[in-house]
Amino acid sequence: MVSTVKDSCGVGFVASVNGERSYEIVDMGLRAVSNLTHRGAALADGRTGNGSGILFQVPHDFFSSEARKIRGDFKHREVTVGTFFLKGDIDRALNLIEESVKGVLGDAVLREVPIDTRECGEIARRSLPVIYQVIAPRGGRVETYLLRRRLEKELRKLNPENYVVSLSSDLVVYKGMLLAPDLKRFFLDLQNGEVSSSIAIFHQRYSTNTEPEWRLAQPLRLIAHNGEINTITANRNFIRAVEPLLKSRAFGEKIAEVLPLVEFDESDSASLDRVFELMVISGIRPEVAITVLIPPAYELLDDLTDEERAFFEYISLLMKPWDGPAAVAFTDGKVVGGKLDRNGLRPARYVVTDEGLVIFGSEVGMVEIPERKVSEFGRLMPGEVFLVDTEEGEIRKNDEILRQIADEFLVEKEVRRKLYRLKGKEFVEPKPSESLNRELVKFCYSREDLEEVVEYMAEMGKEPVFSMGDDTPIPNLLERPYLLFRHFKQRFAQVTNPPIDPIREKAVMSLKLRLGSKVNFLELSGKLRRRIEIDSPLLTPTEFEEIRGSSFVNVKAFQMEFRNSLKEGLNSLFESVKESILTENVEIVILSDRDVEYPIPSLLAVSGLCSFLERERLLHRVSIIVETGEVRDTHQVAALVAFGASGVYPYLVFEYLKSKELELNKPYSELERNYKEAVNSGLLKIMSKMGISVISSYHRSHLFDILGISEEVVKEYFPHTASPIGGITLEDIEKIVRDRVELSLKVEEPEYSGELRFRPGGIYHSWSPEVVRGIFKAAKSGSYDEFRSVVEAVEKRPVYIRDLLRIKSDREPIPVDEVEPVESIVKRLMVPGMSIGALSKVAHEVIAEAMNILGSKSCSGEGGEDPERYGTIRNSKIKQVASGRFGVTPAYLASAEEIEIKIAQGAKPGEGGHLPGHKVTPYIASLRFSVPGVALISPPPHHDIYSIEDLAQLIYDLKLSNPKARIAVKLVSEVGVGTVACGVAKAKADVIQVSGASGGTGASPLSSIKGAGLPWEVGLSETQRELVNNRLRENVSLRVDGGFKVGRDVVIAALMGAEEFGFGTAAMIAEGCVMDRDCHTNRCPVGIATQDESRIKRFRGAVETVVNYFRLVAEDVRRILAQMGYRSLDEIIGRYDLLEENEELKERFPLARNLNLRAIVDNPIYRLKRRELPYNPVKSELNERIVKDVLPYLK
Repeated sequence: MVSTVKDSCGVGFVASVNGERSYEIVDMGLRAVSNLTHRGAALADGRTGNGSGILFQVPHDFFSSEARKIRGDFKHREVTVGTFFLKGDIDRALNLIEESVKGVLGDAVLREVPIDTRECGEIARRSLPVIYQVIAPRGGRVETYLLRRRLEKELRKLNPENYVVSLSSDLVVYKGMLLAPDLKRFFLDLQNGEVSSSIAIFHQRYSTNTEPEWRLAQPLRLIAHNGEINTITANRNFIRAVEPLLKSRAFGEKIAEVLPLVEFDESDSASLDRVFELMVISGIRPEVAITVLIPPAYELLDDLTDEERAFFEYISLLMKPWDGPAAVAFTDGKVVGGKLDRNGLRPARYVVTDEGLVIFGSEVGMVEIPERKVSEFGRLMPGEVFLVDTEEGEIRKNDEILRQIADEFLVEKEVRRKLYRLKGKEFVEPKPSESLNRELVKFCYSREDLEEVVEYMAEMGKEPVFSMGDDTPIPNLLERPYLLFRHFKQRFAQVTNPPIDPIREKAVMSLKLRLGSKVNFLELSGKLRRRIEIDSPLLTPTEFEEIRGSSFVNVKAFQMEFRNSLKEGLNSLFESVKESILTENVEIVILSDRDVEYPIPSLLAVSGLCSFLERERLLHRVSIIVETGEVRDTHQVAALVAFGASGVYPYLVFEYLKSKELELNKPYSELERNYKEAVNSGLLKIMSKMGISVISSYHRSHLFDILGISEEVVKEYFPHTASPIGGITLEDIEKIVRDRVELSLKVEEPEYSGELRFRPGGIYHSWSPEVVRGIFKAAKSGSYDEFRSVVEAVEKRPVYIRDLLRIKSDREPIPVDEVEPVESIVKRLMVPGMSIGALSKVAHEVIAEAMNILGSKSCSGEGGEDPERYGTIRNSKIKQVASGRFGVTPAYLASAEEIEIKIAQGAKPGEGGHLPGHKVTPYIASLRFSVPGVALISPPPHHDIYSIEDLAQLIYDLKLSNPKARIAVKLVSEVGVGTVACGVAKAKADVIQVSGASGGTGASPLSSIKGAGLPWEVGLSETQRELVNNRLRENVSLRVDGGFKVGRDVVIAALMGAEEFGFGTAAMIAEGCVMDRDCHTNRCPVGIATQDESRIKRFRGAVETVVNYFRLVAEDVRRILAQMGYRSLDEIIGRYDLLEENEELKERFPLARNLNLRAIVDNPIYRLKRRELPYNPVKSELNERIVKDVLPYLK
């Protein structure tokens, strides 16, 4: 199961340094969390919170007294308290709890927690569990922990929704689906002055997955977490892999009872809490445990001692960092502390009073403290830790804590002895084989791969940049052999957590990996096993040969080969590796497809082997290196690392470069160095899209969505990875490999494939010359008969998911005259963001004027706009606010009817906009407030949006800047975008735009165009479903874009829930674009995507051609609606029942036969109601008060 639970929140703690317990500490925690409501959100009823809670020390006297009220003979003064959320057969659950607790602790009293259900919302009441507590004699930490773990498993067998909130002699948790101010009123215990503590951790949740789940509220057992662990799948995979190693003196043989330690269907915070808790109960001090889990960017810290640096290197060999935005409050019941992630992407501030009170949290002012009582204000810097020890009565800060840890763990000598860094003493050059060209063909190399990817990277030291989107067919609709990597699409962060900037934040990023077997992280003994450190997963011939010949660890190579069947070959490979691990103690496995007839796809072999070894409980003993002819680009290296490879040696790339050194006029050593540099920078970029800083946390992260592989293959070989539409089987994959081999026997050398640009006989492009010429011809004439030829050209060959869907109807056709007019439909068609800069001035203005004439709208893009256009027919009605904020001024915002916050872009999600320097003319620079000739690269994140609550704040600010404007948020399709969209809706956006991965761009890394994001059909379907299920659909308008051309695209998108439809590339073609794909070079031959004046003179478009094109699309929509028997688009929006799979068309393409589009078309039917705009108006009481006070003095 792939979890899409995401959230952000407010977090903090209140503590008495001297350990004095009082109700005041608990009450201050409740007041503090109540003042963090702006960091939370409510569900559709406006009263049900996303979750809030408080954790504090068990008030023994209070609970002992409560137990005696229920059963007078209860005599224990020191108690254990457990809290439970129960569903289903409550009596069975209570009996299980009572008997289990009695069996371990000797006595048990059950208590129904007193609550006031008037203090929660309707949705919370509908999902309200029965809340019980058990009060028992005090138990030891280990025995109560083991008791809780057993109860968790047994209670879930009774009902999967049963949940143990806490069970401890030290700490108790009160939480629920409540707004923070309601927490105290709902739980009556929290109003009782006998409830005392010296520690109180509090949490306010802002969830994007708004399904009411009481268990997801925080705090958890020992932590409260604000942020998102981007690497959570990698961390869970790591924990599962090392479970066979786990030993602890505290648990002895009973350690097996706590396994499996983490679950794949729980929240990221829950998994972090489970691992932290086990470490603490095993005897590791909380500040040490949290540092092991969330280490700082120690490579940057110049003032570390040798021992401190050695300690960080030591823990990097124990634990995979839990990377991502994180402000964590943690405790063990005696100490309480706070921790920030290595990038400091969440706020964490503290106040210390002269009375020994510490208030730590997301911001100052959570609890009102007279300034005269404050002795210290402070904040945590990235990676820092802060601690209050209530037993010792002291505050310890980061530097002191690190010194103490380093002095305790003297590991410098052990790290030096056991960690081998490659020396690279003898430079190794590859020797191209005589059959190099046939091998290149066998591994699907095209001339474009060699010339525009491999050679470019080797010459320039960076990834190739290209333009326009990917308009080639989805893999299952290809008609020539291809590599399995094509099915894998990079995931990216949007809204709930930020991507990071691999250029400006490179210093906190690392590509280092350590090869060899793992060790037990529960006992910090200072002992290690031998490991080899590599500076990057991309291995050169020199590095590969040094590892292969190493005697430092045991290395063995295995061939990735099959003969009779792929399944048989995989099983044979896996068993061979297993046998070698058990009998030869192999620690580094090399998987090679060199000199094999039928190679097993490297990604299938790596991920499948990892899954197999994990099931066999052997994965912790090895690292995997891949020697493969398949890999040529960054996307492929990243995929192999994400699914388990620690090293990748693309031997054919290096052999090819050696064979070309004379022709390229560069020595091989320089070509190799440049190629590795290009791959490394590309890897940093791919990691940064998900906000990940260290590749060890990206390793086995499975941070890809799969497009077009069957559920059976994914479950067996790529577990915990989303594959929303099913697809090819193992037999299909085998046939593709055999076809590759057969092709290499017929074709002597790589040929041009048409992958990047249309070539006759090559890979099909949906923007084919026939379509491009047809659109412009029809746009010039305004003739629907001409446009019909475009429709026929588009529909004759399926390319996208929507092409495999059939529109059906439950009505008889009607005359076209009875359908809403073109003038009405065309207002729903718009032009998405394309900046002036990417486009020439004239091309940009023509589109804006045309859309205004039609009564529709176009988006300015992120380059600002000439103020001379404001208030004229050339004004872009939609003004974009992107991460670079280029050209954003108060006048710019005031000129808009809609303001769009661009979170991501279809052609390069997780990255910022890029305008090459040669397109930054003095005019463009003046609009963007920049310098002519300097490339303008927007940062990947908005630096004022690090979380969902930050987005809510920006939406609020923009609405105040222009109260009449709608606020739109642009997202990109990926699995999970629907849950993000729910958060955006709750942040009071008026429009949500879902862009598909096929959308165009003026300039983007080629690996992003080809390798990131999903078709809009997947994202739109999920977004509609989640918004409807969470009763948020009425609050927003839903817009979609990505490769739209004809009326059928509009109708299918409408049936899937969209109300507005974006035509970007098509609008350019309507004004004369010939799809030359030279936008990034400034050499557009028709004056559209260029700032070169000599080329702009060739512009042949006109306002009329753009107007004509959109009217023709609208007319095409009318005719489809008439055939369906419907009179307006409004009538069909959300009517999934009018879509079905086109089984006959799927049969024409063998690899499409097993596609399962039910996940897309089996959505709830939803009839949208008409709403007035804007949907979510806001007002500022402060602003209104200021105006009221100031206005008399202005008259």
